[in-house]
Amino acid sequence: MKNNIAIIHFQPLEYYPPVQNIIRYLGRELPDKQILVYTTAPGRRGVAAFRPDSSHIRITTSGSIKTSQNRFMRLFQYLIFNTGVLFHLWLHRPGRVFYFETLSSFPAFIYKKIINRKADILIHYHEYTTPGEYRTGMLLERQFHSFENYLFPRASWLSHINDERMRRFLEDISPVKVKNPKILPNYPPESWRAEPGTGKQGACKRIVYAGALGLESMYIQAFAEWVEAQNGKAQWDIYSQQDGTELRTLLASMNSKNIHFLGMLSYDELPAILQTYDLGVILYKGVKPNHVHAASNKLFEYAACGLDVWFSKQMTGSYPYIKTDSYPRILPVDFSDLNNEITPDMLLHKDIPYEPSPYYCEKVLADLLPYLN
Repeated sequence: MKNNIAIIHFQPLEYYPPVQNIIRYLGRELPDKQILVYTTAPGRRGVAAFRPDSSHIRITTSGSIKTSQNRFMRLFQYLIFNTGVLFHLWLHRPGRVFYFETLSSFPAFIYKKIINRKADILIHYHEYTTPGEYRTGMLLERQFHSFENYLFPRASWLSHINDERMRRFLEDISPVKVKNPKILPNYPPESWRAEPGTGKQGACKRIVYAGALGLESMYIQAFAEWVEAQNGKAQWDIYSQQDGTELRTLLASMNSKNIHFLGMLSYDELPAILQTYDLGVILYKGVKPNHVHAASNKLFEYAACGLDVWFSKQMTGSYPYIKTDSYPRILPVDFSDLNNEITPDMLLHKDIPYEPSPYYCEKVLADLLPYLN
């Protein structure tokens, strides 16, 4: 039916805060629409299920993909998900289908090409995937991406999180054209906005990292060594939904007293927790183009909660957000040379004013509404 909107997000919603924000926003702003969301379940126990508070949003979960599954079991899960979503699309006949990432595209492709050619297709990419990564990656994703060439020129909306990713994406798919390229950054809700502070006059002590872990792809060890070298003047807490076994092994080998792995937090718990810290760090080394051309959602979440932000200097997609003359400050840092990089002034807020973050999702999600009404 025309009033139905289908959202297809193959990866579990619980691991993708930006899509949680989109679903909640649409639930508030489109009360006359039935929003049908199709996803998979988290592959780990103890992850709190995402539950929007709008009664006209219905989430259908079909299976889960776990790293422990063998190849054939994973393929079976993909089959179950795609056939199930396709059946629901045929049954409910939504007027608009909004899918996220290539792995979610197949039901939208079949629905648009065969079942309902009048349906509007909207597409968003959390990540940027190079042509080389598609070629060497999973066969199923590569095949789905070839089908997307049919959808790209027919989509009423196609978005990436910043201009550089969109520029590269459009070059990658040439000569295929996109009718309506859009930019949709990963900002947090305005409810995260911190109250104006008075500014810290002493050295920054409480540091936080929240997000994915990767000892090879991130400056975790280098930053851990710097924290320990502060001899208790800095404390670093790490939150992640990922298994922290390797991190715990590293910290044990360092006999760390000042760094703590605290496990999982739900997205809704983050604002209150983050506001108890002074500084948030983003540690990607930039080994993938997806990381280089990125402004992490954590940058905006830390800043919204009043924290200074240090991001790896390799993350050139974050450079437009550098802020030095007010706090929370947003600074590029060479995490490979911290002893020479960090100065006392970087740990102080002396003589600089407070200026709250202007980056909130409601401001950019408003652009979506005309395409879903």
